Amino acid sequence: MGNKGLKYAIRDGFVGLRRHPLIILVAITTMFIVFFLLGAFIMFALNANHLLKEAGETPPVEVQFEVGVDPNVVQNLAEQFASNENIVEYKLMSPEDNMKDFIDLMDKEGLFDEFDYTQHIPWTILLRLSNPQLGPAFKEAVMATPGVYDVMMEASLMQTLQKAIRGVSLVSAIVFAVLLFVCILVISNMVRMIALSRSNELSIMKAVGATDLYIRIPFIIQGVFLGLVAALISIALLSVGYRFLLQQKDNIIGGSLLPLANVAGSAILIVVVFAILISGVTSSLSVRRYIQV
Repeated sequence: MGNKGLKYAIRDGFVGLRRHPLIILVAITTMFIVFFLLGAFIMFALNANHLLKEAGETPPVEVQFEVGVDPNVVQNLAEQFASNENIVEYKLMSPEDNMKDFIDLMDKEGLFDEFDYTQHIPWTILLRLSNPQLGPAFKEAVMATPGVYDVMMEASLMQTLQKAIRGVSLVSAIVFAVLLFVCILVISNMVRMIALSRSNELSIMKAVGATDLYIRIPFIIQGVFLGLVAALISIALLSVGYRFLLQQKDNIIGGSLLPLANVAGSAILIVVVFAILISGVTSSLSVRRYIQV
């Protein structure tokens, strides 16, 4: 088939879209739902991993020293933390700082005027680890430091967060597989219905010498075009919905979400590529199956 034949085949693909408006509408609507769910789940998965990582870093690890410990011991350990790449940030709290926080929390400043905090309140260091899994090993190493009384952390919470992250990844793979199967069924049935409605026309085209490729191209063009339209509509609505969610996040979620620019790029790329590849491949295979070309 030459360039002229290819041109007519492509044109016939777009012209054919106007012949079956009801079928096209059903196909676009169904694929839109599939791609919308896929895009929404991509955004959810990205934010879930972000929130879980953020939550895993948020619970502070508190290093508590013995009361009356030499301040030099505290300073030396703080300097080690400053050069430790596994520590995101740390905050050194003197007994006076801890006492002030306690008074602010109790909101009864005059009640502790004669309280000698130096005899009861220790130095502490609050810090966050870059990876929650480092918690047990970090605690063991710090507890070996002379003058350290205890290292308190939410180890069980950190392990739960790690399991949750793995769970999100597994669910993402399962949902993607299900949506892929649904999308293939939708496109395959669309090609089947169009092929059945044009059976007489296609028989005449084959009888007068039209090549299999010439007959197949319009169906592939239709499948790819409809998939792309459904993908773009879904991305547009997802972007609007995500903007609204960002504006209402404090009331709805109470946590920090990724900016739209951080999730839109991944969602658009995956959904559009997914739509084009799946629509094109499924249309091509369905044409061979239903009209034997």
